[in-house]
Amino acid sequence: MVPGIRSIRILALLLVLLAGVAVTAAAAAAPFSFTVTPEHAEAAPGSSVAYTITITASPGFSDPISFTMDASSFGISRSLDMGTSEGPYPQTISYTLEVPGEVPPGVTVKAKVTGTSGSDQVTQDLDLVVKGQGGIVETLLGTITSVINKILSALGLGK
Repeated sequence: MVPGIRSIRILALLLVLLAGVAVTAAAAAAPFSFTVTPEHAEAAPGSSVAYTITITASPGFSDPISFTMDASSFGISRSLDMGTSEGPYPQTISYTLEVPGEVPPGVTVKAKVTGTSGSDQVTQDLDLVVKGQGGIVETLLGTITSVINKILSALGLGK
């Protein structure tokens, strides 16, 4: 045997074993899932949006799941506590989002809902279009918001 070949074989075996461990770790799914509806909503400033979170879980899983919503628009972010759900599952919970009256019409808010239980996390993306009376100003603001959100996302700064 050529010197050094044994070392290469051992290194190759270790890499294969480590790759198998990494694939196994990445393939492990959370023991719960959820769906938030509506996924796309429209609301006027000062109004509210009623969201429904439908939770399902693997048999035997009944640990608490905490929900948060991270919302952003124009590079401004806000995190909201949506509450905690206690098992058993399946279960449906409601959350009402109050749209601040000072949010201008035409703004599109991108949001991510995260469910966390222990080290497990599951996410779902949502969006909310703040509507007003319509018209050219709202249309322009909506277009500008969309462009800014796309730029921020491309730069890795948006949600």
